[in-house]
Amino acid sequence: MNRYRYLAVLAGIMFILPARASDNLATLNKVPAISSNQLTKALEKRHGHVVALHVWAACCENCRGTYLGLGSLQRNYPRDGVEVISILVDLPTKRADANKWIKRNPPPVLLWRKDTSDPDIFAEAINSDWHGKLPFTQIYSTDGTAAALIEGPHSIKAIKQKIDQCLQESARQSQLNNQ
Repeated sequence: MNRYRYLAVLAGIMFILPARASDNLATLNKVPAISSNQLTKALEKRHGHVVALHVWAACCENCRGTYLGLGSLQRNYPRDGVEVISILVDLPTKRADANKWIKRNPPPVLLWRKDTSDPDIFAEAINSDWHGKLPFTQIYSTDGTAAALIEGPHSIKAIKQKIDQCLQESARQSQLNNQ
């Protein structure tokens, strides 16, 4: 009887473990993958808004800290036309760890994951001056031009300062155009 109980437990474990692993994989599978061309088009659709594009990896401790603050950053600008977007760039070999982390820390803002088929072209689409250091935040002004770039460890406060500068410049431009 003990042998049958042992086999039943073993069979149960074999069925449970793959289900849990696939549940973890489903987390990032629900996050839309975005290619460099799709990113360019998505940013073009956001002309008229200040966009903070935050690029990060779940395996990077500095990145995770900034990522968690993005929701509060978005809430600072409820009527200012500011959009905060996050792009996860973990390597496929780190995907299982990224899945676990995302599952414990649901996205506070719009989240995309980098389409891994074109890593160099993808970086170029964001900013040709980006050296690949993470986290990386690119601020786009209301006319869609790259207004500021913050590379390496940085705070939500630093991103907020750059967004505020863009909003002030946009307001100045708007006043000049109305005169």
